[in-house]
Amino acid sequence: MTIKDAIYQLEDLIKDRESFCQRDDFDDIFLQDIEACKMGIKALKKISSVGKWKAENTRPKSPVFVCSLCGKKAYDRPYGSAKHMMNKKNCKLKYCPNCGARMEGME
Repeated sequence: MTIKDAIYQLEDLIKDRESFCQRDDFDDIFLQDIEACKMGIKALKKISSVGKWKAENTRPKSPVFVCSLCGKKAYDRPYGSAKHMMNKKNCKLKYCPNCGARMEGME
């Protein structure tokens, strides 16, 4: 099963659970099932998204990278660390710390 198939199945499950909510005697568990399916879809879409880093500044000691998906800044070294010079052409972060998207290199 692919991620696309899993998302389709979860969307179909949401429709099924919503049909139970149409009744007068529905249980709150169906609403929780719908919420869980929506969270699953969101997570699957996030992990299937692949972004790229873009260098925002040219300071050699602390380049700032921007995620191509969420547009937020990320730093490739611990805050306050001056142990090494960073290469602004290569970000070592494999995931965006803001949106969680998998990153593959630079733009």
